[in-house]
Amino acid sequence: MNQLAQTYWNTYWGNNKKTESVIAWQFGDSPNYLAQLVIDGIKTATCSGHIFMN
Repeated sequence: MNQLAQTYWNTYWGNNKKTESVIAWQFGDSPNYLAQLVIDGIKTATCSGHIFMN
């Protein structure tokens, strides 16, 4: 984890009850593109593909 991410989580957990574990998944097949959409305020939500749930 890079220093910026570590600082973020330390700040977050400083104000919240820390959990035993955290699970994360890949952010789509083009994470840099999707992250930029979030930063630009264009992408504001996400969901799983229905076909992958069955």
